[in-house]
Amino acid sequence: MNPGAATGTSGGTAVVRFTVMRSGAVSSAGLARSSGVGQIDSAALGAVRGSLPPAPAGVNQASLTVTIPLNYRVR
Repeated sequence: MNPGAATGTSGGTAVVRFTVMRSGAVSSAGLARSSGVGQIDSAALGAVRGSLPPAPAGVNQASLTVTIPLNYRVR
């Protein structure tokens, strides 16, 4: 994220919910809770969109839905 994107704020936490397939492909992503700062929300979504490493051998689930907080603090 652009370091100046949240200038004038103290930062924020965006809670992102996404579904990842066994292959590592992210099939959906959205905000479960906004940080209140559009640039932080966009950066949080961008962090999980695209692809992640594939699941390790032995994982039998076709997909997994995860909800995580992503914190951005202005220093």
